[in-house]
Amino acid sequence: HAFADDLAIGVTGLYTRSLVHLESAGASAGQISLDVEDLYSLGHNYGVAFVLRKFLPLGNEGRFSLYSDAELQLAGGQSKLRNDESGEMKGTYETSFRIALCVNPGIAMYVTPHMALTAGVGMAGIGYARTNQVHNQVATGSGSSFHASYILNLMSLSFGVHYCF
Repeated sequence: HAFADDLAIGVTGLYTRSLVHLESAGASAGQISLDVEDLYSLGHNYGVAFVLRKFLPLGNEGRFSLYSDAELQLAGGQSKLRNDESGEMKGTYETSFRIALCVNPGIAMYVTPHMALTAGVGMAGIGYARTNQVHNQVATGSGSSFHASYILNLMSLSFGVHYCF
């Protein structure tokens, strides 16, 4: 929702999925070796981001615009890891929660006065994550982390279609 000239707020949904399935892998260096057999990991994360976007129009027509997003992200998820180690099945179930504040620059091309195609890149952010694990339905563990980053991350390119009401 645009509530002032070149300033808008919005909400977006977040979803990530990760899948790893290794039948066998190994590495060794000198006397140290590491072997993994039948490793399977599946994770899903869901979340929501509240976005404040400031536009900087390029030219007089308003067709192109640079923008900067400030996002507050709240996400949670679960994953499971299964490993058949020497014929003994082991597994870990994990739940997580994450909160982050991010700044992302980008460019928008307006196709109509209300619809734009966008491309952005992750740049800076701070966040906190909390993880709880249960291993083999017996042992439990938990951990938390705080992170801060300021780098142009080309691995976090985002493309989108935005419709403004």
